[in-house]
Amino acid sequence: MRCYEITLNDDTHIQLRLTSAKLEWYLKETQSDQQNPLLGVLDAVAILGNRIKLLTAAFQWPKNTNTVKDGAELLDLLLDDGMAPSEISNMILKLACQAGLMEENELESMMAANAEGTVKFRDALRDFLAGKTPAAAETAPQDSGGQNANPTAAPEQP
Repeated sequence: MRCYEITLNDDTHIQLRLTSAKLEWYLKETQSDQQNPLLGVLDAVAILGNRIKLLTAAFQWPKNTNTVKDGAELLDLLLDDGMAPSEISNMILKLACQAGLMEENELESMMAANAEGTVKFRDALRDFLAGKTPAAAETAPQDSGGQNANPTAAPEQP
């Protein structure tokens, strides 16, 4: 079974797994788009309430032995332990990958963009959703304007 494992400084061992059933619960609970569950999970990167619900959902898999059972408690423990916000974001990305919402190479691109900061991460997310790799987006020629700047003709004025 694939789990995201954490050992806190006090030797508390935690295993997180975002099962299909709990992913479905999380998406309904956060009123996320059921057709694109990755977006709903990625909301947990930026929205505190969603982050807590996602972590709580990831605790609730069969036969887990976690002593911590609440996402808010885990989040506080992680921050108290010195985990950086970018590491928490990476943890959420890894949970999404383990839930089958993205491929390993996509995870690596998203984590690399996350390490470069919020703007770069949002650009990578936009490119990912558009079906581009972040590298392809960086090398794409930029149109500086001119006659091809807007191929849609403006409506005629009466």
